[in-house]
Amino acid sequence: MTWLCVGDSITEKNFRTALNYHDYVAEEFGFDVINEGLSGTGFLQDFEGNVSYLKRQKKYSPSPDIITIMGSLNDLFFLDDPRAQIEMSLRRAMAEYVDKTIEYYPLSFIALLSPPPRSYINGPCWYVDALEETARHYSLPFLNIYSGTALRPWIEENNREYFSCPACPEGDGTHPNEKGHLIMAKRISAFLREYI
Repeated sequence: MTWLCVGDSITEKNFRTALNYHDYVAEEFGFDVINEGLSGTGFLQDFEGNVSYLKRQKKYSPSPDIITIMGSLNDLFFLDDPRAQIEMSLRRAMAEYVDKTIEYYPLSFIALLSPPPRSYINGPCWYVDALEETARHYSLPFLNIYSGTALRPWIEENNREYFSCPACPEGDGTHPNEKGHLIMAKRISAFLREYI
């Protein structure tokens, strides 16, 4: 089975971790991963030559069996507009992306995943709520990683344990390391097992 993983630097293969959540899950289930993670991006956010989810959306052939779309808190830094305008733009972009994904892949299993928390974005988060509402609108499964795991990077010990790497030994409060990705992977595995 093929698994298309859409996301940002949490999904992208980079220097911050040797194993991402999808590596652990793919090994458990025997999936072939198509990695669509690009650092700094989101539904609307471009970053240093990496383009947003909407701009890079394309149709794969054959269709992936499974598609997970992980939201990105990078989107919260997209505009200097008031929150109401940002929220309206993001809700529209989430809906447009999901709508087109369903059009491209009507027979694929599609689910939305929240991003993990950040050290400076924790507690109630309207972005996660908007993502969940988008999933509900399209009758898609939703997994809340933001508040549904033990990842709490605003706590110094957690940041060091789950968000550190050789380039940032104290943790950066944003990017999970192997241990952090394993925590995410366990939740994602259990979630996928419910549906497929």
